[in-house]
Amino acid sequence: MNHTPSILIQGDIIGSKKEPLIWVDKLSSALDQLNQRYASAFTMPFSIVAGDGFGAVVNDLADAVTLVQRLQGLLAPVEVRVVIVCGEINQAKADNFNELHGDALLVANRCINQLKKTGKHFSIHCTDEALGLAIEGMINLIFALRKDWSVQAWATNAYHLKGCKQKEIAEALGITQQYVSKLMIASNMRLIHTCQADLLRLIALNNGG
Repeated sequence: MNHTPSILIQGDIIGSKKEPLIWVDKLSSALDQLNQRYASAFTMPFSIVAGDGFGAVVNDLADAVTLVQRLQGLLAPVEVRVVIVCGEINQAKADNFNELHGDALLVANRCINQLKKTGKHFSIHCTDEALGLAIEGMINLIFALRKDWSVQAWATNAYHLKGCKQKEIAEALGITQQYVSKLMIASNMRLIHTCQADLLRLIALNNGG
Protein backbone atom coordinates (compact mmCIF):
# COMPACT_ATOMS: atom_id res chain seq x y z
CA MET A 1 0.00 0.00 0.00
CA ASN A 2 1.36 3.42 -0.98
CA HIS A 3 0.50 5.49 2.08
CA THR A 4 2.26 8.87 2.03
CA PRO A 5 1.90 12.01 4.19
CA SER A 6 -0.44 14.48 2.49
CA ILE A 7 -2.73 17.36 3.32
CA LEU A 8 -6.40 16.59 3.01
CA ILE A 9 -9.13 19.20 2.59
CA GLN A 10 -12.65 17.96 3.22
CA GLY A 11 -15.93 19.73 3.84
CA ASP A 12 -19.64 20.04 3.31
CA ILE A 13 -22.38 22.62 2.92
CA ILE A 14 -24.12 23.90 6.05
CA GLY A 15 -27.91 23.68 5.85
CA SER A 16 -27.90 22.02 2.43
CA LYS A 17 -31.14 20.13 3.13
CA LYS A 18 -33.03 23.34 3.83
CA GLU A 19 -32.18 25.09 0.55
CA PRO A 20 -30.90 22.35 -1.79
CA LEU A 21 -31.16 24.33 -5.02
CA ILE A 22 -29.11 27.29 -3.82
CA TRP A 23 -25.80 25.55 -3.27
CA VAL A 24 -25.63 22.89 -5.99
CA ASP A 25 -24.47 25.06 -8.89
CA LYS A 26 -22.40 27.33 -6.64
CA LEU A 27 -20.42 24.41 -5.21
CA SER A 28 -19.70 22.90 -8.61
CA SER A 29 -18.63 26.29 -9.99
CA ALA A 30 -16.47 27.10 -6.95
CA LEU A 31 -14.60 23.79 -7.08
CA ASP A 32 -14.03 24.14 -10.83
CA GLN A 33 -12.61 27.64 -10.36
CA LEU A 34 -10.25 26.53 -7.60
CA ASN A 35 -9.12 23.48 -9.57
CA GLN A 36 -8.22 25.70 -12.52
CA ARG A 37 -6.67 28.62 -10.67
CA TYR A 38 -4.61 26.52 -8.23
CA ALA A 39 -3.99 23.50 -10.48
CA SER A 40 -0.33 23.18 -9.47
CA ALA A 41 -1.23 22.96 -5.76
CA PHE A 42 -3.21 19.71 -6.05
CA THR A 43 -2.15 16.08 -5.98
CA MET A 44 -5.88 15.31 -6.15
CA PRO A 45 -8.15 18.19 -7.28
CA PHE A 46 -11.48 19.03 -5.68
CA SER A 47 -14.39 16.77 -6.47
CA ILE A 48 -17.86 16.41 -5.05
CA VAL A 49 -18.34 13.41 -2.78
CA ALA A 50 -21.78 12.04 -1.89
CA GLY A 51 -24.44 14.71 -1.49
CA ASP A 52 -23.05 18.05 -0.39
CA GLY A 53 -19.56 16.81 0.52
CA PHE A 54 -16.32 17.62 -1.29
CA GLY A 55 -12.61 17.01 -0.91
CA ALA A 56 -9.13 17.47 -2.33
CA VAL A 57 -5.49 16.68 -1.54
CA VAL A 58 -2.57 19.12 -1.65
CA ASN A 59 1.09 18.99 -0.65
CA ASP A 60 1.48 22.39 0.98
CA LEU A 61 -0.26 23.64 4.13
CA ALA A 62 -0.19 27.26 2.97
CA ASP A 63 -2.06 26.24 -0.20
CA ALA A 64 -4.63 24.36 1.88
CA VAL A 65 -5.25 27.38 4.09
CA THR A 66 -5.59 29.66 1.05
CA LEU A 67 -8.03 27.28 -0.65
CA VAL A 68 -10.23 27.02 2.43
CA GLN A 69 -10.57 30.79 2.63
CA ARG A 70 -11.22 31.12 -1.09
CA LEU A 71 -14.02 28.57 -0.76
CA GLN A 72 -15.89 30.80 1.64
CA GLY A 73 -15.78 33.69 -0.80
CA LEU A 74 -16.80 31.69 -3.85
CA LEU A 75 -19.72 30.04 -2.05
CA ALA A 76 -21.09 33.05 -0.14
CA PRO A 77 -23.82 33.47 0.99
CA VAL A 78 -23.92 29.66 1.15
CA GLU A 79 -22.04 28.60 4.29
CA VAL A 80 -19.40 25.93 4.29
CA ARG A 81 -17.80 23.71 6.92
CA VAL A 82 -14.20 22.59 6.19
CA VAL A 83 -11.37 20.63 7.80
CA ILE A 84 -7.69 20.27 6.97
CA VAL A 85 -5.96 17.06 8.02
CA CYS A 86 -2.24 16.35 7.68
CA GLY A 87 -1.82 12.59 7.54
CA GLU A 88 -1.43 9.43 5.52
CA ILE A 89 -3.49 8.89 2.38
CA ASN A 90 -3.29 6.06 -0.13
CA GLN A 91 -3.59 7.61 -3.60
CA ALA A 92 -2.41 4.56 -5.52
CA LYS A 93 -4.72 3.87 -8.49
CA ALA A 94 -7.14 6.55 -7.24
CA ASP A 95 -8.66 8.65 -10.01
CA ASN A 96 -10.76 10.86 -7.74
CA PHE A 97 -11.33 11.74 -4.10
CA ASN A 98 -13.96 9.04 -3.61
CA GLU A 99 -11.36 6.33 -4.24
CA LEU A 100 -8.87 7.51 -1.61
CA HIS A 101 -8.08 5.55 1.54
CA GLY A 102 -6.04 6.22 4.66
CA ASP A 103 -6.06 7.43 8.25
CA ALA A 104 -6.41 11.07 7.21
CA LEU A 105 -9.90 10.45 5.82
CA LEU A 106 -11.05 8.83 9.05
CA VAL A 107 -9.71 11.78 11.04
CA ALA A 108 -11.38 14.24 8.64
CA ASN A 109 -14.78 12.59 9.09
CA ARG A 110 -14.42 12.79 12.87
CA CYS A 111 -13.45 16.47 12.62
CA ILE A 112 -16.46 17.23 10.40
CA ASN A 113 -18.80 15.60 12.91
CA GLN A 114 -17.20 17.60 15.72
CA LEU A 115 -17.72 20.84 13.80
CA LYS A 116 -21.40 20.00 13.47
CA LYS A 117 -21.60 19.78 17.26
CA THR A 118 -19.63 22.95 18.02
CA GLY A 119 -21.06 25.16 15.28
CA LYS A 120 -17.60 26.23 14.13
CA HIS A 121 -16.78 26.44 10.43
CA PHE A 122 -13.22 25.16 10.40
CA SER A 123 -10.82 22.82 12.16
CA ILE A 124 -7.35 21.45 11.48
CA HIS A 125 -5.47 18.36 12.56
CA CYS A 126 -1.68 18.52 12.14
CA THR A 127 1.47 17.29 13.85
CA ASP A 128 2.25 20.66 15.44
CA GLU A 129 -0.62 21.19 17.89
CA ALA A 130 0.31 24.80 18.68
CA LEU A 131 0.43 25.70 14.99
CA GLY A 132 -2.89 23.95 14.44
CA LEU A 133 -4.56 25.88 17.24
CA ALA A 134 -3.27 29.18 15.85
CA ILE A 135 -4.45 28.40 12.32
CA GLU A 136 -7.84 27.16 13.52
CA GLY A 137 -8.44 30.24 15.64
CA MET A 138 -7.45 32.70 12.91
CA ILE A 139 -9.47 31.06 10.15
CA ASN A 140 -12.58 30.76 12.31
CA LEU A 141 -12.19 34.46 13.15
CA ILE A 142 -11.83 35.38 9.47
CA PHE A 143 -14.89 33.26 8.60
CA ALA A 144 -16.90 34.98 11.34
CA LEU A 145 -15.86 38.49 10.26
CA ARG A 146 -16.81 37.77 6.64
CA LYS A 147 -19.98 35.78 7.32
CA ASP A 148 -22.38 38.68 6.73
CA TRP A 149 -20.50 40.41 3.93
CA SER A 150 -22.68 41.76 1.15
CA VAL A 151 -22.21 40.92 -2.52
CA GLN A 152 -20.52 44.32 -2.97
CA ALA A 153 -18.15 43.63 -0.08
CA TRP A 154 -17.04 40.34 -1.65
CA ALA A 155 -16.63 42.03 -5.04
CA THR A 156 -14.61 44.85 -3.47
CA ASN A 157 -12.42 42.32 -1.72
CA ALA A 158 -11.78 40.43 -4.96
CA TYR A 159 -10.71 43.60 -6.80
CA HIS A 160 -8.58 44.72 -3.86
CA LEU A 161 -6.72 41.41 -3.83
CA LYS A 162 -5.94 41.93 -7.51
CA GLY A 163 -4.19 45.16 -6.58
CA CYS A 164 -6.90 47.56 -7.76
CA LYS A 165 -7.08 50.99 -6.16
CA GLN A 166 -10.30 52.30 -4.62
CA LYS A 167 -11.00 54.50 -7.65
CA GLU A 168 -10.68 51.51 -9.97
CA ILE A 169 -12.90 49.39 -7.72
CA ALA A 170 -15.55 52.11 -7.66
CA GLU A 171 -15.56 52.38 -11.45
CA ALA A 172 -15.77 48.59 -11.87
CA LEU A 173 -18.68 48.25 -9.45
CA GLY A 174 -20.51 51.43 -10.43
CA ILE A 175 -20.32 52.98 -6.96
CA THR A 176 -18.51 55.96 -5.46
CA GLN A 177 -14.95 55.84 -4.19
CA GLN A 178 -16.22 57.11 -0.85
CA TYR A 179 -18.59 54.16 -0.62
CA VAL A 180 -15.77 51.74 -1.41
CA SER A 181 -13.77 53.23 1.46
CA LYS A 182 -16.71 52.94 3.87
CA LEU A 183 -17.36 49.38 2.70
CA MET A 184 -13.77 48.34 3.36
CA ILE A 185 -13.80 49.89 6.82
CA ALA A 186 -17.19 48.42 7.79
CA SER A 187 -16.10 44.98 6.55
CA ASN A 188 -12.80 45.05 8.48
CA MET A 189 -11.18 44.25 5.15
CA ARG A 190 -7.69 45.54 5.87
CA LEU A 191 -7.63 43.80 9.25
CA ILE A 192 -8.62 40.54 7.60
CA HIS A 193 -5.95 40.89 4.92
CA THR A 194 -3.36 41.53 7.64
CA CYS A 195 -4.51 38.38 9.47
CA GLN A 196 -4.29 36.37 6.27
CA ALA A 197 -0.75 37.56 5.59
CA ASP A 198 0.26 36.84 9.19
CA LEU A 199 -1.22 33.37 8.91
CA LEU A 200 0.90 32.54 5.88
CA ARG A 201 4.01 33.91 7.59
CA LEU A 202 3.27 31.77 10.63
CA ILE A 203 3.05 28.67 8.44
CA ALA A 204 6.29 29.57 6.66
CA LEU A 205 8.09 30.02 9.98
CA ASN A 206 6.91 26.59 11.07
CA ASN A 207 7.78 24.96 7.74
CA GLY A 208 4.17 23.87 7.22
CA GLY A 209 3.73 22.02 10.54
